[in-house]
Amino acid sequence: MKYLMLGLQNVAFCQDLTDLGRALTYRGDTRCMVYGDNNYETLRNLADMGQRRLIQNYTGNQVYNQILVPSTIIDAQFLSSGTSEANTKDLVAMVAYGAWAISGINGFCIAKSIVELLQILASEVLVFPVATWIGEVDNAVVAARNSFTRRFYQRYDWRYESPGMPQQKIDFFQDVHHVVREKRRENISAEAKSFKKDFCERCW
Repeated sequence: MKYLMLGLQNVAFCQDLTDLGRALTYRGDTRCMVYGDNNYETLRNLADMGQRRLIQNYTGNQVYNQILVPSTIIDAQFLSSGTSEANTKDLVAMVAYGAWAISGINGFCIAKSIVELLQILASEVLVFPVATWIGEVDNAVVAARNSFTRRFYQRYDWRYESPGMPQQKIDFFQDVHHVVREKRRENISAEAKSFKKDFCERCW
């Protein structure tokens, strides 16, 4: 699994979790998203869209420019806007904690630190994981659940599929019927599926 880390001041293409942990630790801002996939090209295509999403959602009155991403990615790269003014030691301490909302197409959970996030990604319990730094645990629970619900209904036909989540507040859910759903989904014609882009296929 390869990873894309998107921040307001950094973009990192990571070969493995060691690269990702380093990128997360030295990123220039708390606000951040992480995507996992097996293909650098898919992550490269997602980088521009993801940066725009971050800038629109988080910048407020501050002005951030998109970081230019190379047209081809073949190995790990860490790109920076170079605008961070924080002391490195203070920055590392600042970004180490805070809750992450994590969703896949087969469930969701939260992490309360970078270490916990990396452990969850290493387990590969979630398919096509997306993690977003939220900060507060309660907000992360809501964000994770909402992200999974949105991705579920983007991927499956609501007339035939339901995620079956309990109504009470939970911070972990795994769709036990995911494999069966995927087999049913394979009945979609090859012609229809060919029109879908990678990021749509993964419901990003």
